[in-house]
Amino acid sequence: AGPEKDNLLNPCTDVPDEWLVETGLDPSTERDIVNPTEVSSWRICGWDVQGSAYRVDLMSSSKTLEETRNSTTVTILGDTTVGSRPALLTRVKSDTDAESCYVTFPADQGSFTVSVGWLGRNPAQNICDLATGHATDLERHLPK
Repeated sequence: AGPEKDNLLNPCTDVPDEWLVETGLDPSTERDIVNPTEVSSWRICGWDVQGSAYRVDLMSSSKTLEETRNSTTVTILGDTTVGSRPALLTRVKSDTDAESCYVTFPADQGSFTVSVGWLGRNPAQNICDLATGHATDLERHLPK
């Protein structure tokens, strides 16, 4: 683990509440999902969406878009654009019920990923569309 992995944006501390509110997230529901005290290639924070049956996680990583594309643990769903950045839609292979969608876009530190996880049964809408919408809202604030 190199020192570059220590310089990740931390979504729990570096993302102001107004960015969250703007995209419909409830700051009071914050969950620090992975914030190890030691060096890590990931920092992840998650929030619930007011009045909706899903949650949104923002993942900050030193891993690149190409590393995500070549990962053996994800299923590639397609390519899209978030703001001015190319983005990759994926879900983890273990998610056989298709209850989550990940939108990953590049940054100097590596990448950011916005994921939507459905909390109920049978997602009521296209969760990749939901994830892309939240990613688009957040992307304009996140460092390039």
